[in-house]
Amino acid sequence: AKVPKGLQSDTGYWLLKKALNGTREASKKWTDYSAGILEGWGAVRNDHNPAICRLENLHCSIEGGPLSSALDVDIERHGDDFAVEGPRDEILKLKRLFQESFLCKKADIISMHPDDNKEGWFLHKRIWCDETGWHEELDPRYVADMLQVAGVEYGHIAKTPGIKETVSKRSDEALL
Repeated sequence: AKVPKGLQSDTGYWLLKKALNGTREASKKWTDYSAGILEGWGAVRNDHNPAICRLENLHCSIEGGPLSSALDVDIERHGDDFAVEGPRDEILKLKRLFQESFLCKKADIISMHPDDNKEGWFLHKRIWCDETGWHEELDPRYVADMLQVAGVEYGHIAKTPGIKETVSKRSDEALL
């Protein structure tokens, strides 16, 4: 780090002993820290994308004692944002665990269940469910910015042949 004006230094720089927010090292430390918590629960990182974990057997301690359960859950991490996908009853078990292990500003559950939200955001994606199934859509402002950066803001949409949307029939799926 550059030494502030008015302070003495032989080189003009200080060696940081801890990771400073906004640096690559801080991001790496947080990734390792959060992955360590998830792996402590029994999650296994994806070989191709380490930001995605699979949690099939939960083994951990929470307030009130140990918790052990067979699960079928996928966890996606991006920085300090998490999206957890799986059956609603399993998401409810994990919600409390996330709140005890991380400082959660929000822990919304999106599902077709009457007690849950029907819409939410993860990164730049709006995710919602209704009687026709699950849907996701990129934030139009984010898309406009990306198109401008790429220099194609006046381009036209081209549909991909052979692709059609599928509708999930499972009513017990949820997203945290």
